Amino acid sequence: MAVELDRLMTVADYEAHLDSLLPDEPTPELMNGGLVMAARASIRHARYLRDILEAINAWIREQAVPGEVFPEVEVVLDHFTVLVPDLAFVALTNTQAVIEDECIVGPPDWVCEISSPRTRRFDAREKYPAYLRAGVREYWIADPARPAGERFACFERVLTGSVGAMPLYQPIAGGPAQSRIFPGIALPAKLL
Repeated sequence: MAVELDRLMTVADYEAHLDSLLPDEPTPELMNGGLVMAARASIRHARYLRDILEAINAWIREQAVPGEVFPEVEVVLDHFTVLVPDLAFVALTNTQAVIEDECIVGPPDWVCEISSPRTRRFDAREKYPAYLRAGVREYWIADPARPAGERFACFERVLTGSVGAMPLYQPIAGGPAQSRIFPGIALPAKLL
């Protein structure tokens, strides 16, 4: 998935690279100064994204939570990392993230990646620590190919852990319904 470069690419380099792409070329992500080509979404992936987005938006309306959820927008996490999560939520109380016209700068409160066989490892091993280091409070990985009851891995950021002062993610027992960002959310049974 990664593209080899002679040097680390910054966000400014990445933006210049995007400007040089032809309209039909796939858009990469920037991970730790290297380009990463994203897999194209399948119909199953698109349906999962749509259904999770609808459930989150319904929960936000019902709970009158001030914030916004965005599908597939660029999130600038640091000087060398720009990711495009499938879904990202920014609460209006989040003082670390700025919603700009083109992207989110800083860590969203919540991010969801919808995995496929081609992205499963990248979502779990590369994006997971990038979101953690940046300060994303909750990270969900949804995998539509897994059996019912095993499709969501949900993690919440904890401020202490066994690795010095570095925060850790811990699993959210009970999955999405036990989310601290969206407590009590009811996702459609077909997703679970």
